[in-house]
Amino acid sequence: MSTSINLSSNILEAAKVAAEKSDLTLDAYVEQAVRHALGRAGESKQASAPVELPAFDCGGVPLIDLDDKNVLWKVLDDQETSID
Repeated sequence: MSTSINLSSNILEAAKVAAEKSDLTLDAYVEQAVRHALGRAGESKQASAPVELPAFDCGGVPLIDLDDKNVLWKVLDDQETSID
């Protein structure tokens, strides 16, 4: 589906630059931005409280430092990491 919208020249140029940096077409970038905005339309402006996740004692020492987000992301992303 095709439609036309009017954007100020500074917004259009910023979107073009951001799309290029994201390796996306301008169309794809704008669609992604609109989807993101629509997904947040019903949310409150106030920050919500942090989510408290359950913790389980599996009987032993964790193989990675769960407080080190970089190591945790490496494991979750299946990147090579040292688990000592």
